[in-house]
Amino acid sequence: MKLAFGGNALAVTGWMLLFLVGTLLVIPAAWVAAAFCRWLCRNLEFSDGTTAEFQGKGGEVVGWWLLALVTGGIRFYPWVNVGIVLPHQWSVTLFLFPLSCLGWINVLRWFVRNVKLSTGAQFRFAGGYWELVGWYLLNALMVITVIGWAWSWAAMYRWLARNTRSEELSLRFHGEGQQVLWRVLVAVLLSLLVIPIPWAWLWYTRWLVANHSIEGQVGE
Repeated sequence: MKLAFGGNALAVTGWMLLFLVGTLLVIPAAWVAAAFCRWLCRNLEFSDGTTAEFQGKGGEVVGWWLLALVTGGIRFYPWVNVGIVLPHQWSVTLFLFPLSCLGWINVLRWFVRNVKLSTGAQFRFAGGYWELVGWYLLNALMVITVIGWAWSWAAMYRWLARNTRSEELSLRFHGEGQQVLWRVLVAVLLSLLVIPIPWAWLWYTRWLVANHSIEGQVGE
């Protein structure tokens, strides 16, 4: 079963602004995320006519959202004073990074288990916490290779998809690193012009969704 995404740039602009406000206010972010997930699922298109609905509530995951946002925000706080890195920068990062990953994997599990298909299929996310930590670390390390992060992203997309499954169905990602690379670079360059930002990332999102499929056999 092939997938497609039918959202439009105007809606993307609105959601980007809502997420910005929600993130700045911190606590409302979980409710904004739940509303965004409902919009996202409504705009998913399946080749066989299946529809998707998101049934999650912000209150169900507010604690995990707070953990992910607060620890992530503190972790990336500019611990630099007059060009000198403060001594506790690495200790703070090492302490908060696992907490941030704990928040995000629970948000991910919440999202997946609340997506309901009209066929009755219900998915779950079977990926482990330490696996997610490993992928985040790999992505961070691959940044120093300048372009290697794109292949790391593609591999992580495949891991995320492979671990999103129901009793009879599984998700698959078919994109490659070089495809991620040039599309992200184009989206970033267009984003420098500010106005094209919604169109640029909507274009990338449509490609990302179109490179997923739902297969009838769980596992490899």
